[in-house]
Amino acid sequence: LTKDTLFVVQRKYLDAKLKLTRQLLAEKREAERVERGARERRALNKEADEAEKLLADLEEFARRLKAITERGYDPDINDGVILNMAPLREVIPSWSKEPQKYWDGLARGDYDWAHIAMKHWPERVRQKCRTDKSLAVAHGAG
Repeated sequence: LTKDTLFVVQRKYLDAKLKLTRQLLAEKREAERVERGARERRALNKEADEAEKLLADLEEFARRLKAITERGYDPDINDGVILNMAPLREVIPSWSKEPQKYWDGLARGDYDWAHIAMKHWPERVRQKCRTDKSLAVAHGAG
């Protein structure tokens, strides 16, 4: 992961999938509208409903991804995998318990040695660097 990975996912994959799904949904709804057979209309309606659910999921994923990129996601290899995953906890729900636990720890100040803590809570970390030389060294302030 790099600071650009989420932008690449958004632009290269998610935007295209959203466009394709919207197009598919419109086609299914139009086909359903003009179809005369009841059985075919029901099948088209079911397909359109599935496309609508997919579209809603994709739009929610896009909203969450945008929120993460707006906060500024910049992983640092020195922070380790789990701390780098913590800001992504909203877009990896099947694995969100561990990242959420570490995000909460980051928010409390348990991992102020990590670069990601400086990224999200710079004032608190800078304040601690004044009294803790090891933190100052970790953040290049000592």
